[in-house]
Amino acid sequence: MKFESPHEIFTPEKDVIHELSIVIPVYNGSGLLEKHVTPFLAFPGRQHYKTQVIIVDDGSSDRVLTQEYARKKGLVFSGFSTNKGKGAALRRGFEPANY
Repeated sequence: MKFESPHEIFTPEKDVIHELSIVIPVYNGSGLLEKHVTPFLAFPGRQHYKTQVIIVDDGSSDRVLTQEYARKKGLVFSGFSTNKGKGAALRRGFEPANY
């Protein structure tokens, strides 16, 4: 797609399906998932994206709640039993990514 101006915003073509994997690392943040991730999940559905959202728990004490959230929302869940850091959590999320 060629832009006429640097101020134009890219809008996906309606007849093309774009594929997108989204990795969300979480550390002791299960209480924030409903407030911040749930509204975010509506965006790809309004666009022409085939999406896969991957929640990676980085050794949280509230891991079970994060895992339950992912299950209820139909998201991919992965994680560590101990904290490995944001970079390791992102790399772990890239492993099951399909897009």
